[in-house]
Amino acid sequence: MTTSSFTTDTTRHHTSPGRDLEYAIRPQGATALLELDGVLSSGWAGSLASALTLQDISIIRGSAVKTSALKWSARFEIKPRSVRPEGLASLDVPSIFGKPADYKSAPTISLKDYHLEVSPRHGGSLYARIVGADKIGFLVGILRQLSFFSLFPVEMKLETEGLTASDHFWLKRIGNVQPTSEDIANIQESLFGLLSA
Repeated sequence: MTTSSFTTDTTRHHTSPGRDLEYAIRPQGATALLELDGVLSSGWAGSLASALTLQDISIIRGSAVKTSALKWSARFEIKPRSVRPEGLASLDVPSIFGKPADYKSAPTISLKDYHLEVSPRHGGSLYARIVGADKIGFLVGILRQLSFFSLFPVEMKLETEGLTASDHFWLKRIGNVQPTSEDIANIQESLFGLLSA
């Protein structure tokens, strides 16, 4: 992650019935670091990605991992187009996770490459490396494709290099169920259809 002499640090603690989530938004130069630790429901990544897309905020890089049945630890470097990074302190993080993902916000995406394989991580998961032309909304576009087959990340690593997004996912079905061979065939066909000519 990048560092900066900018020292503004906004940390909030949010507690709601049956849920405990701590988050921080830390401006650092031209970007900000969004940190999440705590309870997040299935599909939270889609909710976050679509909310950021609608607010014209890009995810430069990040990582997230499910640490228990309900809890996650995540870090995302984000960059707004229309406001300074310190303006992100007003981002209403709890409300983002109170709404379903708005997949209508997903742009058309074009892939350069992808790779799928069965992984032993997380008690058996589907590993997917997806490379494509970066744009605001690239992540929500990928998560939309995965959601068609009820596949959701239990871990992800996101990276942007120049104009290319290179994202890594470890996927399972709802209920911590390992993807089936049919799931793998379906997502293979779906991703193949997104390859640029």
